[in-house]
Amino acid sequence: MKSLLVDAFKFGLSTNSGQNEFDWGKIGKSFLLSSLIIISAYIILALVGAVFNLDARYWIFSIKMLSLERFVLCLKYLPLWCIYFLINGLILHGQFRLKEMGSETQTLIRWTLSYMFFNLFGIAVVLGIQYGSLFMNEIMYMPAEALFSILGVGNLLLLSISSYFSSYFFRKTGNIYTGAFTNALFFTWYIIANQAILWPKVMP
Repeated sequence: MKSLLVDAFKFGLSTNSGQNEFDWGKIGKSFLLSSLIIISAYIILALVGAVFNLDARYWIFSIKMLSLERFVLCLKYLPLWCIYFLINGLILHGQFRLKEMGSETQTLIRWTLSYMFFNLFGIAVVLGIQYGSLFMNEIMYMPAEALFSILGVGNLLLLSISSYFSSYFFRKTGNIYTGAFTNALFFTWYIIANQAILWPKVMP
């Protein structure tokens, strides 16, 4: 049991950065904090859109508002993204946790860049093959995956953001929960808001 607690502390599962402790109440508070962060960002974007008629976008990366139907979909997909980012946090801050640097800022930058490499490597290789073939042969290596290749560029930025959130909140809290929940909420919002959805027709 003692070995299990040590491993929990090592992998960022402990809810107390000073000792081995697992408290469901603190995990709930982490989720509440993440929710408040994302809700605040959503409200700010909604106000900017309403007052200035602007939205948040850069090229193909855009953050849109949610309809009621899409919000319901977010609730369905959110648990899956929570599981994914909790596992991602276990790997990044456990098995691949880096050493401390000279200052907090240096450590955060190094961790973020390193975790960006870890999270982006696979998709970057695929996109490199696709676009490399396009530039050299005027056709993608996998033509059937052209849509993925377009959306994948936006995912590079999305995963870069998640690497920063994961590193920043781990540095602040000493555990993986706030970063994982913040990433899960943001990813779910972004993907559901931007995804083309074929809604079933309602029979009269």
